[in-house]
Amino acid sequence: MLKSDRQMEIMKLLQTRGSVEIKQLARVFGVAGMTIQRDLNELIQKGGMVRVHGGAILSEDAHVSELPFDIRNRKYQREKKAIAEAALDMIEDGQKILLDSGTTMFSLAKIIDNSKRLIIITNAVNIAAELNARPNITVISLGGTMRKNTVACVGHFTEGMIRTLKVDITFLGVGGISESGDLSDGGIEVVGVKRAMMEAAKKIVVLADSSKIGREEFVLIGNMKDVDVLITDDKAPGKIINRYRKMGVEVRTAG
Repeated sequence: MLKSDRQMEIMKLLQTRGSVEIKQLARVFGVAGMTIQRDLNELIQKGGMVRVHGGAILSEDAHVSELPFDIRNRKYQREKKAIAEAALDMIEDGQKILLDSGTTMFSLAKIIDNSKRLIIITNAVNIAAELNARPNITVISLGGTMRKNTVACVGHFTEGMIRTLKVDITFLGVGGISESGDLSDGGIEVVGVKRAMMEAAKKIVVLADSSKIGREEFVLIGNMKDVDVLITDDKAPGKIINRYRKMGVEVRTAG
């Protein structure tokens, strides 16, 4: 097993149990205790856990359903790239765009070039920094309380800024989309921001890889009936995708 895969599995175990032990992890993964110690030390630097004697525990400010950004960013890279490229086709010169936080949104930000004059508003610090290097793009960075694992701002300040805006497109990320079309996320604190982003846009485009299709998270954001376009990858289950289309949603599969 690759180190990155092992570390993802360690984080999942930690989030499920609240604590992990080095000896137990060494047995589970068939590696030396020193290897697990190095894994834990690296994961601690990324946030979400605290080292204790013999293992690690979930930190008080870590959300139980959310892996650190750079760990999530390693998953479904092919799918995220394909979704980002399909989303790029929807961006036109002169548009005002709200860009949500998340790994798929960051994939999109990286391929937006300097050929169009755009105004892009985002609550994600990494996305703002990436786009600010393009002279033709005006970047508006939304302030607020920064979440530890997502480098994104949330809270009343963030929501208040969004409610003063009217944009052409919101590109929205979600934690899951149920078979009945409910949009959900694992973090209570992001819901207000995502709902405000939906209300601010003429067109709502959800970017979600196939692992999120048919999945339900903790907090309801909205429903696919509120969405204009869903961009997912070619592994998304056709039966569920057809249900979304019957709701009037344009679904684009990339891959």
